Amino acid sequence: SLAEEAAAPHKGLGVEVRVTWEPGEGGEEKPPMLRRSPEALHALSAFIENAVSFAHSQVRAQASWTRDQVIVTISDDGPGFAPEILPKLGEPYVSQRGEAQQGGGDMGLGFFIAKTLVEQTGGRVATRNRTPPRTGAVVQAVWPREILEAPQENDI
Repeated sequence: SLAEEAAAPHKGLGVEVRVTWEPGEGGEEKPPMLRRSPEALHALSAFIENAVSFAHSQVRAQASWTRDQVIVTISDDGPGFAPEILPKLGEPYVSQRGEAQQGGGDMGLGFFIAKTLVEQTGGRVATRNRTPPRTGAVVQAVWPREILEAPQENDI
């Protein structure tokens, strides 16, 4: 699956990276066949890489589908996003988990680029923190299913 492929380079780095793929509400049992999308793959890989960087022990990439959407939710058990950063996430030069950096360090460009790739492929990105008492960040990418689904033989 797209989520498995995006997660593969980040496994075995000291943090458990778990991928699940299951139907969402209203989704049929059989998963959709997705076309190869380098942009979506790069975006998801960047979100997973960011989660691995901040996780204490676990990152989860949960992929699901409905009749109309493909949804990938990436969560970690790290400190979560700083509250003052959440409204600015996805802007260039905003660090994902703390204050904007001056003169180097994590500039937030990876997140900005990943979010832009999702949006340019017709999707959208939402961010939030996990609900207390759990800690960690959650990034969700959602695409209209027809954008990522491979054409079926009888569709051609």
